Amino acid sequence: TGRPGVPTTGRRYQRRTIGNRAANVQKGATTTQRKSVITGDVVKDLMKATKASRDIKRLQIDSRHRWVFEKIADYCLLGVDTVEDQLLDSDFTLFESFFKDKGSRVLLVFQVLDQGDGKEKKNSQKLIVTSGDDVPLCGACMYFFRLSNEKDLTDKTIENVVHFGAVEAADGDILAAVRTMLDKLIVPMLLKNGNWGKLSQNGSKSPAVSNFIVGLEDFSK
Repeated sequence: TGRPGVPTTGRRYQRRTIGNRAANVQKGATTTQRKSVITGDVVKDLMKATKASRDIKRLQIDSRHRWVFEKIADYCLLGVDTVEDQLLDSDFTLFESFFKDKGSRVLLVFQVLDQGDGKEKKNSQKLIVTSGDDVPLCGACMYFFRLSNEKDLTDKTIENVVHFGAVEAADGDILAAVRTMLDKLIVPMLLKNGNWGKLSQNGSKSPAVSNFIVGLEDFSK
């Protein structure tokens, strides 16, 4: 029984309310701790998975990969080991598709600004193997291509059948880069080319060839 004039139900309600709030606070703290523990475990698992993935890819590297790495290293003025280490984070199935018969005829490697932590790192660049449609180009694009994909590429044939080149698009303007390549490399080579196969007429270029070259020259200007 309460004292005269003091409602006992109000005090009981107040005590229950305070107790419930305390329990909720404690429960929330426990949940937060659990989330922190789970997040920490997930991060550790991801780090282990990433390392395991890199180790598996490293075991797949053979002389064909190293030939590609050497070309990239020469162009980017990097060590071959540095090139290999950076490309281990890329999709290695793109290499396999390029090396096997009936696979892709083109292999693309971009050198872009490193944004691994979500922020652009000053003066830091990273190499990635890409299909060309999943990463925007804002840097160097190195390409490897072969005219025929009827046979597997081997360590003995890759140097003879695979062609290497690069274009620079530092500001992301890929069209400007292509125009420069056409103007400085492709068009001059075509003008000096004397063998156009069936398009050659009595040792001279046919009108179709002339129109083709004029079209390239117009585009490159």
